[in-house]
Amino acid sequence: MSTPARHGTRGRARRGRPRPGLVRLVVCALGAAVVAVAGAAHAGVPPSQSVTDAAGRFTLSIPSTWRVQQNAPGVALLAVAPTRRDERVPANVNVAVDELPSPMPVAEYAAKAAETLKTGLRGYTVVQQGNTVVDDHPVAYRYYTWVRSDGVGLYQVQMYATVNQRGFVVTGTTENIDARIRRDVPVLVQILDTFHPGSAQVTHAGVDVPGALATAAAGINDAGQIVGNFVDPARWRHGFLRSVRGAFTTIDGPGATETALEGINSAGQTVGYFVDVHGRRHGFLRSPGGRFVTIDVPNAMGTSANAINDAGQIVGTFGDASGPNHAFLRSAAGTLTTIDAPGARVTNANGINDDGQIVGRTVDATGHTHGFLRFPAGAVSLIDVPGSTESDLGGINEVGEIVGTFQDTAGRSHGFARTPTGTFVTIDMPGATATNLNDVNSNGQIVGMFVVAKTVHGYLQH
Repeated sequence: MSTPARHGTRGRARRGRPRPGLVRLVVCALGAAVVAVAGAAHAGVPPSQSVTDAAGRFTLSIPSTWRVQQNAPGVALLAVAPTRRDERVPANVNVAVDELPSPMPVAEYAAKAAETLKTGLRGYTVVQQGNTVVDDHPVAYRYYTWVRSDGVGLYQVQMYATVNQRGFVVTGTTENIDARIRRDVPVLVQILDTFHPGSAQVTHAGVDVPGALATAAAGINDAGQIVGNFVDPARWRHGFLRSVRGAFTTIDGPGATETALEGINSAGQTVGYFVDVHGRRHGFLRSPGGRFVTIDVPNAMGTSANAINDAGQIVGTFGDASGPNHAFLRSAAGTLTTIDAPGARVTNANGINDDGQIVGRTVDATGHTHGFLRFPAGAVSLIDVPGSTESDLGGINEVGEIVGTFQDTAGRSHGFARTPTGTFVTIDMPGATATNLNDVNSNGQIVGMFVVAKTVHGYLQH
């Protein structure tokens, strides 16, 4: 037992006014309704709070009266103004972050976004667009209107920026009503003018249990706590919990000869598997206080619990008498549901986010391995890294970012990240002969394992 297991298988904000920014550029194009925008940009705007993205990717100044949510569904940050009684849509600003496969000029990035807007928004009409500089960074901007399916017209101010292999889309929204435009657009523009992107510097780090022969990191929560397993000098496998400050705690199942931790949620609940003295594998749920609850799928030959979300839903894998693995979903109340990808011989569930989206891998009737994404209603989509011979999805976060592992035509394993828009980015630990990625949290931190000189190490990207 020398190789750790996984899933039962394998900056500072600038306070000065940006120059020239967006405020000075909007007056001529917005029409009579907002001719006073430039003059009003500094008037009547409440004191601001400087908000830094939890992953350090950007900073934005938001009015102190606004409600701010980090890692809202589909975006990295959402800020909403206090709602007035007569408003159907409160003024709001959101920031989306896109990890790009290669560096991209901001003009190209904005052009790609324009194609998405044209095809996705009803009644999409551009009011003004162009290029400027915000906080010494070149940006593209676009003002446009569109109509929601419920008939509500929206006015949006959108800004695009790219830094190395990271793209940012900052969007301010209000209703397309003259009074709302006059009141809200100056505030939205001033907020966008404070946007400060980070350096997009990616840090790769090893995560090794002291004295271990091998270590694998399997799961990470939004606080940065990491779980996994390691092999000690006597070649016994144990689970571990790594604190945010880097301290390791060894965790073993009751009476276990082998233990692996596979997932952790924001409450500190962990899941994994242990092997008893009879050689049978059991899944488990462990409370932060150390209480174990065994999870066995009825009539299964063995069970592994692989991930848990904040709602207490657990996904995992079990084997039946016929041999192939099946996936399962366990509700917080303990109800078990079997999951099989259509036409699959093998289905393993590796990750679940708070929306109930599940990722994993499946083996089809011809023996080919694919990644899969299952939606809460039950629909399943197969996902393969372009040019790969095998793909395995390891984890999914709240904004829909997916990480996993693929094999190239030479048989070498690489990690990858897939953005919510479907872009794939290859991730390899520098100097490693193989990299496997197992989980990603809502701050974009990724964990997994890599191999150097035939030794397995835990992996952390942040």
